[in-house]
Amino acid sequence: MEQRTPRITGPLADFASGFAVRLTEQGYKSLTVNGQLRLMGHVSRWLSAKGLNPGDLTESRIDEFLEARRAEGYTQLLSPLAVMPLMDHLRELVVAPAPVPVPPTAVDELLECFRSYLVTERGLATPTVRSYVDVGRLFLSQRPNPPGLDLLDLNAAEITGFVVRECRERSVGSIAYVVCGLRSLLRFLYVDGRTTRDLAQAVPKTPGWRVTYPGPARPSTAMS
Repeated sequence: MEQRTPRITGPLADFASGFAVRLTEQGYKSLTVNGQLRLMGHVSRWLSAKGLNPGDLTESRIDEFLEARRAEGYTQLLSPLAVMPLMDHLRELVVAPAPVPVPPTAVDELLECFRSYLVTERGLATPTVRSYVDVGRLFLSQRPNPPGLDLLDLNAAEITGFVVRECRERSVGSIAYVVCGLRSLLRFLYVDGRTTRDLAQAVPKTPGWRVTYPGPARPSTAMS
Protein backbone atom coordinates (compact mmCIF):
# COMPACT_ATOMS: atom_id res chain seq x y z
CA MET A 1 0.00 0.00 0.00
CA GLU A 2 1.34 3.41 -0.96
CA GLN A 3 2.21 5.60 2.00
CA ARG A 4 0.37 8.87 2.48
CA THR A 5 2.58 11.95 2.21
CA PRO A 6 2.93 13.49 5.67
CA ARG A 7 1.15 16.81 6.20
CA ILE A 8 3.43 19.56 7.51
CA THR A 9 2.11 22.33 9.73
CA GLY A 10 3.94 25.24 11.33
CA PRO A 11 6.72 27.51 10.05
CA LEU A 12 8.25 24.90 7.72
CA ALA A 13 5.00 24.05 5.91
CA ASP A 14 5.78 26.25 2.89
CA PHE A 15 9.06 24.41 2.26
CA ALA A 16 7.73 20.84 2.42
CA SER A 17 6.91 20.30 -1.26
CA GLY A 18 10.30 21.62 -2.39
CA PHE A 19 12.06 19.41 0.15
CA ALA A 20 10.21 16.33 -1.12
CA VAL A 21 11.20 17.16 -4.70
CA ARG A 22 14.83 17.66 -3.68
CA LEU A 23 15.02 14.30 -1.93
CA THR A 24 13.37 12.51 -4.85
CA GLU A 25 15.80 14.09 -7.31
CA GLN A 26 18.67 12.91 -5.12
CA GLY A 27 17.43 9.34 -5.54
CA TYR A 28 15.85 8.61 -2.19
CA LYS A 29 13.02 6.09 -2.07
CA SER A 30 9.49 7.18 -1.16
CA LEU A 31 9.78 5.47 2.24
CA THR A 32 12.85 7.54 3.10
CA VAL A 33 11.33 10.72 1.66
CA ASN A 34 8.27 10.27 3.86
CA GLY A 35 10.49 9.61 6.87
CA GLN A 36 12.36 12.85 6.23
CA LEU A 37 9.08 14.72 5.80
CA ARG A 38 7.82 13.36 9.12
CA LEU A 39 11.06 14.55 10.71
CA MET A 40 10.54 17.94 9.06
CA GLY A 41 7.02 18.01 10.50
CA HIS A 42 8.38 17.33 13.96
CA VAL A 43 10.95 20.12 13.62
CA SER A 44 8.22 22.47 12.41
CA ARG A 45 5.90 21.65 15.32
CA TRP A 46 8.78 22.07 17.77
CA LEU A 47 9.63 25.48 16.30
CA SER A 48 6.00 26.54 16.54
CA ALA A 49 5.73 25.42 20.18
CA LYS A 50 8.88 27.39 21.01
CA GLY A 51 7.73 30.50 19.15
CA LEU A 52 10.70 30.17 16.77
CA ASN A 53 11.10 30.37 13.00
CA PRO A 54 13.46 28.70 10.46
CA GLY A 55 15.98 31.51 10.96
CA ASP A 56 16.47 30.28 14.53
CA LEU A 57 17.66 26.83 13.42
CA THR A 58 21.26 27.16 14.50
CA GLU A 59 23.35 24.09 15.23
CA SER A 60 22.71 24.50 18.97
CA ARG A 61 18.96 24.69 18.29
CA ILE A 62 19.17 21.46 16.30
CA ASP A 63 20.91 19.79 19.25
CA GLU A 64 18.13 21.10 21.51
CA PHE A 65 15.48 19.71 19.15
CA LEU A 66 17.15 16.29 19.00
CA GLU A 67 17.33 16.15 22.79
CA ALA A 68 13.59 16.92 22.94
CA ARG A 69 12.90 14.30 20.27
CA ARG A 70 14.69 11.63 22.31
CA ALA A 71 12.82 12.70 25.43
CA GLU A 72 9.52 12.23 23.58
CA GLY A 73 10.42 8.58 22.96
CA TYR A 74 11.42 8.65 19.32
CA THR A 75 13.86 5.86 18.41
CA GLN A 76 14.87 6.86 14.86
CA LEU A 77 16.42 9.90 13.17
CA LEU A 78 18.03 11.13 16.36
CA SER A 79 21.41 12.39 15.15
CA PRO A 80 22.54 15.67 13.54
CA LEU A 81 23.31 13.62 10.42
CA ALA A 82 19.62 12.64 10.17
CA VAL A 83 18.60 16.31 10.10
CA MET A 84 21.30 17.25 7.58
CA PRO A 85 19.17 16.81 4.41
CA LEU A 86 16.56 19.19 5.83
CA MET A 87 19.16 21.70 7.00
CA ASP A 88 20.94 21.61 3.64
CA HIS A 89 17.64 22.40 1.94
CA LEU A 90 16.75 25.25 4.28
CA ARG A 91 20.24 26.72 4.09
CA GLU A 92 20.20 26.57 0.31
CA LEU A 93 16.96 28.59 0.42
CA VAL A 94 18.68 31.00 2.85
CA VAL A 95 15.92 30.60 5.42
CA ALA A 96 18.14 28.86 7.99
CA PRO A 97 21.51 30.24 9.14
CA ALA A 98 24.68 28.82 7.69
CA PRO A 99 26.75 26.65 10.04
CA VAL A 100 29.52 28.36 11.97
CA PRO A 101 32.83 27.73 10.16
CA VAL A 102 35.12 25.28 11.92
CA PRO A 103 38.77 24.42 11.21
CA PRO A 104 39.11 21.66 8.58
CA THR A 105 39.48 18.15 9.93
CA ALA A 106 41.78 15.44 8.63
CA VAL A 107 38.79 14.04 6.71
CA ASP A 108 38.16 17.47 5.15
CA GLU A 109 41.78 17.64 4.02
CA LEU A 110 41.67 14.11 2.61
CA LEU A 111 38.49 14.88 0.68
CA GLU A 112 40.02 18.06 -0.71
CA CYS A 113 42.88 15.94 -2.07
CA PHE A 114 40.31 13.54 -3.49
CA ARG A 115 38.44 16.43 -5.14
CA SER A 116 41.67 17.70 -6.70
CA TYR A 117 42.44 14.19 -7.98
CA LEU A 118 39.02 13.91 -9.61
CA VAL A 119 39.45 17.26 -11.34
CA THR A 120 43.10 17.11 -12.41
CA GLU A 121 43.70 13.39 -12.90
CA ARG A 122 40.26 12.18 -13.93
CA GLY A 123 38.95 15.34 -15.60
CA LEU A 124 35.43 14.82 -14.26
CA ALA A 125 32.66 17.41 -14.50
CA THR A 126 31.84 19.55 -11.46
CA PRO A 127 28.50 17.84 -10.62
CA THR A 128 30.14 14.41 -10.73
CA VAL A 129 33.05 15.60 -8.59
CA ARG A 130 30.63 17.02 -6.02
CA SER A 131 28.65 13.78 -5.97
CA TYR A 132 31.76 11.59 -5.56
CA VAL A 133 33.13 13.79 -2.77
CA ASP A 134 29.76 13.58 -0.98
CA VAL A 135 29.91 9.78 -1.23
CA GLY A 136 33.44 9.88 0.13
CA ARG A 137 32.39 12.00 3.09
CA LEU A 138 29.46 9.70 3.81
CA PHE A 139 31.68 6.62 3.71
CA LEU A 140 34.45 8.09 5.86
CA SER A 141 31.98 9.49 8.40
CA GLN A 142 30.77 5.96 9.13
CA ARG A 143 34.22 4.61 9.91
CA PRO A 144 35.36 3.92 13.49
CA ASN A 145 36.85 6.78 15.50
CA PRO A 146 38.85 8.70 14.46
CA PRO A 147 36.90 8.72 11.16
CA GLY A 148 38.85 8.34 7.98
CA LEU A 149 42.31 8.72 9.51
CA ASP A 150 43.47 5.12 9.93
CA LEU A 151 42.72 3.42 6.62
CA LEU A 152 45.21 0.56 6.80
CA ASP A 153 42.58 -1.74 8.33
CA LEU A 154 39.99 -0.96 5.64
CA ASN A 155 38.62 -4.23 4.22
CA ALA A 156 36.13 -5.64 1.73
CA ALA A 157 33.56 -6.54 4.40
CA GLU A 158 33.40 -2.94 5.58
CA ILE A 159 32.96 -1.72 2.00
CA THR A 160 30.21 -4.26 1.35
CA GLY A 161 28.44 -3.27 4.54
CA PHE A 162 28.39 0.37 3.48
CA VAL A 163 26.92 -0.47 0.07
CA VAL A 164 24.30 -2.73 1.68
CA ARG A 165 23.14 0.10 3.97
CA GLU A 166 22.97 2.59 1.11
CA CYS A 167 21.07 0.15 -1.13
CA ARG A 168 18.26 0.08 1.41
CA GLU A 169 17.78 3.85 1.25
CA ARG A 170 18.21 4.72 -2.44
CA SER A 171 16.86 4.13 -5.91
CA VAL A 172 18.89 2.21 -8.51
CA GLY A 173 20.01 5.43 -10.19
CA SER A 174 21.23 6.90 -6.93
CA ILE A 175 23.02 3.66 -6.00
CA ALA A 176 24.95 3.94 -9.26
CA TYR A 177 26.46 7.22 -8.06
CA VAL A 178 27.30 5.69 -4.68
CA VAL A 179 29.02 2.70 -6.29
CA CYS A 180 30.98 4.81 -8.78
CA GLY A 181 31.90 7.41 -6.17
CA LEU A 182 33.04 4.79 -3.67
CA ARG A 183 35.07 2.98 -6.29
CA SER A 184 36.79 6.26 -7.26
CA LEU A 185 37.54 7.06 -3.62
CA LEU A 186 39.07 3.65 -2.98
CA ARG A 187 41.18 3.89 -6.12
CA PHE A 188 42.41 7.32 -5.03
CA LEU A 189 43.28 6.05 -1.55
CA TYR A 190 45.45 3.35 -3.10
CA VAL A 191 47.13 5.65 -5.64
CA ASP A 192 47.79 8.20 -2.88
CA GLY A 193 49.38 5.54 -0.68
CA ARG A 194 46.73 5.64 2.05
CA THR A 195 45.84 1.95 1.61
CA THR A 196 48.14 -0.95 0.83
CA ARG A 197 45.93 -2.46 -1.88
CA ASP A 198 43.36 -1.33 -4.42
CA LEU A 199 40.05 -2.03 -2.72
CA ALA A 200 38.01 -0.61 -5.59
CA GLN A 201 37.62 -4.20 -6.76
CA ALA A 202 35.64 -4.95 -3.60
CA VAL A 203 32.76 -2.71 -4.71
CA PRO A 204 29.93 -4.62 -6.47
CA LYS A 205 29.83 -4.12 -10.24
CA THR A 206 26.06 -3.85 -10.59
CA PRO A 207 24.48 -0.64 -9.25
CA GLY A 208 21.11 -2.33 -8.91
CA TRP A 209 22.47 -5.09 -6.67
CA ARG A 210 20.39 -5.63 -3.55
CA VAL A 211 21.20 -7.52 -0.36
CA THR A 212 18.31 -8.63 1.84
CA TYR A 213 20.35 -10.38 4.52
CA PRO A 214 22.78 -8.77 6.98
CA GLY A 215 25.71 -10.98 6.07
CA PRO A 216 29.19 -9.46 5.87
CA ALA A 217 29.90 -10.21 2.24
CA ARG A 218 28.31 -10.87 -1.12
CA PRO A 219 29.03 -14.14 -2.93
CA SER A 220 32.10 -13.94 -5.14
CA THR A 221 30.06 -13.67 -8.37
CA ALA A 222 29.08 -10.11 -7.37
CA MET A 223 32.64 -8.94 -6.93
CA SER A 224 34.81 -7.42 -9.62
